[in-house]
Amino acid sequence: MLTAQPITIDLFAGAGGFGLGFEIAGFSVPLSVEIDAWACDTLRHNRPNMTVIQQDIRDLKTASSIKDICHFKPDIVIGGPPCQGFSIAGPAQKDPKDPRNSLFINFAEWICFLQPKAFVMENVKGLLSRKNIEGRKVIDIIKETFENLGYFVEVWSLNAAEYGVPQIRERIFIVGNNPLLSLSVRAIARSLMRQ
Repeated sequence: MLTAQPITIDLFAGAGGFGLGFEIAGFSVPLSVEIDAWACDTLRHNRPNMTVIQQDIRDLKTASSIKDICHFKPDIVIGGPPCQGFSIAGPAQKDPKDPRNSLFINFAEWICFLQPKAFVMENVKGLLSRKNIEGRKVIDIIKETFENLGYFVEVWSLNAAEYGVPQIRERIFIVGNNPLLSLSVRAIARSLMRQ
């Protein structure tokens, strides 16, 4: 029996690589949100049937503003909030007050309002060792945020070189699954492997 494609929305979409991986895995990605104009132009050129919203996600923080953009219920929400505040590249001393460090909260607001079956958030490996200004590990704060929304959360550390990419590129994936809404973790894993 044929079933409809599961629906994904891509937040902090960049030029669309994360969403492309999900498309290759059989997901439909009808909506992307990104602040950068050049990235949005690339998305619109490569995916003319996709709705591309060029806007700062911090301006979309109410249920009504999110639902005005997203007129459907996604099965999964994906995204890679900017990681400059966590990256091990660049200056050795990272600023725990860097405003980019809290963009995962905006991602969590979309999860809260849309209640997808699952989500996947990608970031740099440096996130695992970073702490906030009170000294709490950021990864623990992120996990707790999504657990409080009813999601079972796992953190996966993957190296792209182990999946055929000619580059040592380590990333972490924060994967949440709402057992009451249920989306196969196996389907999520297949999507990540194809990126």
